[in-house]
Amino acid sequence: MARETTSKSSSRDYDDDSYEREYRSRHDRELKNRRDGGSCWPKFLVFLLFLGGGLGAFFGLIDLDTMEGWFGVGSGGGGGDNDGNSGGSGGGPAYNFNQCPDDGSECCNGLESNCDLRINEMLYATVHNANHDDLLVNNHDAPFEGSLDAGYRSLMFDVCRCDDNNGNAEIVFCHASCGIGERNPTEVFENVDKFLNDNPNEFIIFNFEMNRPGVNPPQQAELWDIVAKIDSFKKKIYNHSGNEWPTGRETIESGKRVFFFQHNGWYLCNTGNEAECNQRIENFHDYAIETDWAFGDIEEIENTATSCIGTRGELGSKDFYAINNFVTTFIGPSKFQAETLNSKDFALKRIEDCKSVTNLDANFLNVDFWQRGDIPEVAQIIISKEAKKIRDLCGDSSDGLEIDFLIQIHQMRIELIRALY
Repeated sequence: MARETTSKSSSRDYDDDSYEREYRSRHDRELKNRRDGGSCWPKFLVFLLFLGGGLGAFFGLIDLDTMEGWFGVGSGGGGGDNDGNSGGSGGGPAYNFNQCPDDGSECCNGLESNCDLRINEMLYATVHNANHDDLLVNNHDAPFEGSLDAGYRSLMFDVCRCDDNNGNAEIVFCHASCGIGERNPTEVFENVDKFLNDNPNEFIIFNFEMNRPGVNPPQQAELWDIVAKIDSFKKKIYNHSGNEWPTGRETIESGKRVFFFQHNGWYLCNTGNEAECNQRIENFHDYAIETDWAFGDIEEIENTATSCIGTRGELGSKDFYAINNFVTTFIGPSKFQAETLNSKDFALKRIEDCKSVTNLDANFLNVDFWQRGDIPEVAQIIISKEAKKIRDLCGDSSDGLEIDFLIQIHQMRIELIRALY
């Protein structure tokens, strides 16, 4: 999966801003068309049902799963209990993510084999909109902190500039709009820092979406100012040199166990505003190709000819491949369909199908409702297969060939595949 990248550059040879506007406009129209055309009921009746259901859900009288059934947007999901990531005894995760040897030998992100793999040769169970677990159109039923115990190692947060109680602007995590899914960044970073201190063999990837309201958007430098005040956390942030990514072993040994990416904020760095950026926060789509995200139902995701194709990051290095695996209906993120989307069988098939379409190995599987399903287990199944491929390639090293050299050959093969995509 690794592909050696060139040195950093603050300029691009294409119009990023117009590309992003066109992309968002197109997908906003598609989502609107799906929502407008998804029912043959009289619009007034739909409105009344939606209003009544929304009030019922807000006051805890009606579950959103039930609402999805009313509006016919839950087909293909749900159906039975799913212990998933929160169904273990004592309220802990049902799947034990820590598969490290009992003898205390080296281990990286839950698996011994991760230590030899590079950061971009692993698959990360990813919490989409990790900050949004409150009542209003939430993406999750519980705070993201529990997902770390379950084995999620990649977190996505929306960054906003909002007014505090005194009318002063501050940087917060929210879901597109102030007051929705808000989390305090300092609290988030401190909690992640504590988790890493308690788990010295783990590392975590952040992907920040810099919300762009059109006027006075949040800036990377402001986000970094918050990080800089948490000294122990700041010291853990990796600074990419532009060359190959580190192995799990190198990551643990260096202590640089937090990787920062952002998207939507690159326009600040390409218009003479480099002071608003930060070198520790990499532009995600310079290194990663990502699938579409505006899926209205499971059937759209199952249409792999379109759902697996990258729609952002096509001109980047493609060191990483991010697969979006969540449904957003006209009443919000679909918990009902997450039962299916996050299940082991569905997720493994989606990853396999996307590889057959793109020839790319997945690095991020982005999901809603992290408590449902088996995504951390899926990540480890895929990673174990990747490690086995390398072991099979290397064979017995007793013939004098260095394992590192053979791994480089494997990485060159993957690099060639990505270059041809």
